[in-house]
This record gives sequence, structure tokens and C-alpha cells, in this order.
Amino acid sequence: MKLITAQRIMIFLSVFFALSLILFYVFSSDEIKNIALIMMGILFILLTIIRLLFWKCPSCNFWLPIREGAAFKHCPYCGKQLPL
Repeated sequence: MKLITAQRIMIFLSVFFALSLILFYVFSSDEIKNIALIMMGILFILLTIIRLLFWKCPSCNFWLPIREGAAFKHCPYCGKQLPL
């Protein structure tokens, strides 16, 4: 998987995670809260798997920082340009 694809998937899953969190707090039904909790758990696991497997520098293979997101264009470890 390309780095840009992994980044887009992580953003997409993060948005759904936020929506399920809102769903959890807005609705008072226990059934909807259970569905929202299950969704958050699945999304968290998927985000972790994508981060561990694909969010790496293609040159040095170190994991990229997750907090900066698309704010960086070069790997902070080897200095090579990232394909973002």
C-alpha cells in the first residue's frame, strides 16, 4: 500500500471514529451505545494495524510520526522526501 493511500485510509477511519464517539454521547439508547462502542473498537484496531504495517518511511522503514499527519514532506529520520 502506498503511503498516501495509508494516510487517506487513516483519515477516513479517524472521521468515522469521531462520528461513532458522537453517536455514543448523543443517543441514550443502550442498543445504539453498544453499536457505537463496537464500531469504536473495530476502528481503533484497524487504525492500529494500518499504522503498524503501512505508516513507514519507504526509504529507512522507520515508523513515521502520527501527530504531524501531512505537515511533513521529508522523513524525520533519514531526510528523504516522502511520497505524500
